[in-house]
Amino acid sequence: MRSRTDAPLRWRRTPVPASALAGAVLLAGTGLVLGRPDVIAVGLPLALAGAWALFRPPHAGSVQLALTLDAESDTGAVEGRIEVGGDAEWIQLVVDQGGERTGAVETGPGEAATARTRILHSGPGEALAVTARALQHDASWASIPLPRVTAMWNAAPGTRRAAELPLSPRLIGLHGGHEGRRGGSGGDFRDIHPFAPGDELRRVDWRATARMARRPGELLVRRTNALSDSAVVIALDAVDDLGAVVATWGSGATARSGPTSMDLGREAALSIAASAIDAGDRVAFHALAPGGRSVRSGSGARHLERLRGVIAGVGADGDGTRYRRTPPVPSGSIVFVLSTFFDGAAADLALRWSASGQAVVAVDVLPRPQAERLTPVQTLAMRTLLLERAGVLQDLRGAGVEVDGGRGDGAEDRGASDAAGTRAEGGAMTHAHELRVPGSMPAPVLRMGAAGLIVGGVLLLNPYPMWWTIAVASALLSVLIPRTMGSWVAIACLAMGVVLTEPSAGRTALAVLLVHVAHVVASWAWAVPWRSRIRLRVLLPGVRRLLVIQAIAQTVAAVLVLAVPPLHGPGFSWLAPLGAAVLAGASATILRLSPAPGSDPASTDDPATGANVGGRS
Repeated sequence: MRSRTDAPLRWRRTPVPASALAGAVLLAGTGLVLGRPDVIAVGLPLALAGAWALFRPPHAGSVQLALTLDAESDTGAVEGRIEVGGDAEWIQLVVDQGGERTGAVETGPGEAATARTRILHSGPGEALAVTARALQHDASWASIPLPRVTAMWNAAPGTRRAAELPLSPRLIGLHGGHEGRRGGSGGDFRDIHPFAPGDELRRVDWRATARMARRPGELLVRRTNALSDSAVVIALDAVDDLGAVVATWGSGATARSGPTSMDLGREAALSIAASAIDAGDRVAFHALAPGGRSVRSGSGARHLERLRGVIAGVGADGDGTRYRRTPPVPSGSIVFVLSTFFDGAAADLALRWSASGQAVVAVDVLPRPQAERLTPVQTLAMRTLLLERAGVLQDLRGAGVEVDGGRGDGAEDRGASDAAGTRAEGGAMTHAHELRVPGSMPAPVLRMGAAGLIVGGVLLLNPYPMWWTIAVASALLSVLIPRTMGSWVAIACLAMGVVLTEPSAGRTALAVLLVHVAHVVASWAWAVPWRSRIRLRVLLPGVRRLLVIQAIAQTVAAVLVLAVPPLHGPGFSWLAPLGAAVLAGASATILRLSPAPGSDPASTDDPATGANVGGRS
């Protein structure tokens, strides 16, 4: 099973380039005020990184997402594969498995991850879902979240074959495995009858002829009953899906509800069908819901597989009304009605079929209610509903309908009881989902690595303990809450080490490197959610960009430190305020006029899409 989408990218600028340019302006202004070319040089890589991001914006492209599902030998799990392609260097994926958020992946184009999803319930369900957005230029640009891509999986219920099913009082089939009422072959002894045209000579009973013949030449034959098949009709009420946990009724939250009525109903339906087909009977299936699917009567292994697929695809499809479609039922059939029998509509159909002469078995598929954590009002409402349901089941018994599995109180019968062989545990699984990302590291490693790098740089370049304290506090805050931009406060403490110490070519070169590396790594950590896993190759474009900028910045810094004299004296007093004003104005103009292809102000944390890919922990 494969689900694929191709979505266009709409970009918007993040605070990363603004922080880089702001840092460059502050360092340049400080250097001009103090007459320190080395301080100006420290801000060069920040200025180049910000300019690179603003003047080389990402082009409007698209991202392709493909989700592939394959069944495992373990029927309780599905193996999924997430493949990514597109025009972005960094793609963030948020992965949901079985309706639960299981993690995030930072990857580039190519196969991103594999997922093993535990199937909690039979029937149709969301096995794998992915929400994505793209990043460019060290998280300087971010796309708005792309539409959520889902891969649905129809989980077939389990079966447990029954030794014998109830039969219709009238067997009208021409062949099968049950004793019929018509004369024929294959069944038990019927009677002794005079030979008539059409009888086979091998059926002549010579002993009976010798003993009972009334005249010479009269032959007597032994007649047997014909074998007939039973016409089985399975009607599954697909309006309600109620779990064992009563607190989840009506909420649709079946992840932690235990086995649900649809789990038991699907399993009972397939178990009845498998047992009937094993006995040579013909089976038809109908989903009692508006627009419900039907399968015509048939027999054999192929028909059983067809039924398995259709039953696995039947989900709760109620519209809040008592309407149930009334499928055609051939005369002489036995009808199994599988329902919770809460609103009485399925019971009305059962009574109608019973009145028309059909054999009807009502199968109660309500799991045993678990009433924990209910308020007194909710407990009273539950008891009222169960009493009403008990009355419906009692009416069925009074009309001669066999009720299988229910005692009127939600008692522990699981589906079709011994006849249908339903699974007592339902579809519930306790094993966790798995998300595997080869060649990756967890996001906390990146966040803590960024904090450690910045703090180490501060300890190396800044000799004052007060700045150490500020840097450590800011770095720890950035690890826990990246959106506070605490990393850039710690980077400022690093740069202050150059401002507060004597000029040195070696210290300047080291500061140029550390400030730039800290900015890049802090940008990565700012964009990555806490539970994400980062494929290492997605960092390579940022590393290449860092090396190019470092080659330029280190060269210019060496020229400024070694060739430009200190800007001291009365002749330079006007340069500091003028230079700071020009730099601030230029940065503001660049930020305002920089192109923003496909820019969209939409938030990346839209709860409707669940795209928590913006770096919040």
